[in-house]
Amino acid sequence: MIAWKKVCIGVSAVLLLAACGEPADTDSDAPVNPEQEMPEEEEEEALLSVEEVLLRSVDVMTAVESISSELHMRQTMQFPDGETFTSDSEMVMDFIQKPLATYQKMIVDVPEMGEIETELYLVDNEIYFRDAMEDAWFTYPDELAQNVSELQTRQIEPTEQLELLLKYVEHLSIEEERNHYRIHVEGAASTLPSFAEELNGMVNEEFANTLDSMANLATIEAVHYTLLIDKETYYQTQMDMSMDFSLNLEGEALPMQTTTKASFSRFNEIETIDIPAEVVDSAEEFNLEYTEFEEVG
Repeated sequence: MIAWKKVCIGVSAVLLLAACGEPADTDSDAPVNPEQEMPEEEEEEALLSVEEVLLRSVDVMTAVESISSELHMRQTMQFPDGETFTSDSEMVMDFIQKPLATYQKMIVDVPEMGEIETELYLVDNEIYFRDAMEDAWFTYPDELAQNVSELQTRQIEPTEQLELLLKYVEHLSIEEERNHYRIHVEGAASTLPSFAEELNGMVNEEFANTLDSMANLATIEAVHYTLLIDKETYYQTQMDMSMDFSLNLEGEALPMQTTTKASFSRFNEIETIDIPAEVVDSAEEFNLEYTEFEEVG
């Protein structure tokens, strides 16, 4: 079974305005009022620090009750003979915070295996999963559903990336666009190794666990991270990340790259997630001796 990808929800920021210039000369004899107030909105933006706006965004995101997301991930490895191995995965998800409910659909494209598509409903502590190999729906015992519910709750943690970026706020560059604030981090991993490792662990959890098991064989070489924040609502609407790795296998340094693109929408618009009747009617109870869900948690 394909492990769930951690969808990340994280941080926001604002570009500080440049200092105001001197008042322009006029032909009027009216005296210039040195205490003339700035427009309220401009004054508010000028007084905000990056940290204050980061906290404003996390306040908004932690209050989100439901959300939709789309995730696209690509992993590419270059072999010494010039051959390239590439795998792609896509996931769409609807999520309700309380009571916990989610629908997920994932498509993984692996060379020599083709596309593998899976679907999952988790509603009222009941799990229904479509096995792509057997093209059939299965359901799982209550105790297993509870474990997966707890795992899903831990995965949707909107403050994790915020706290991480606050730790490395001096490395952030911020641009103000028409409708968004763009937060950007880019550079050699050697200049911010802890940041690169922690960020990879949050966004690419399964892949990060694989790297941990490989001990000193994998090294993060570079990180590129961009986050878009809506200027009006402070919702986090898009995240792009790529990381360059070097794998040392039998004396050969193999370059590898992961790219992750995520978008978030429909904030607080999803009221219910319903399991189709045909899914409930056709689902069979899965034999736990053969399911990877035993290892969850």
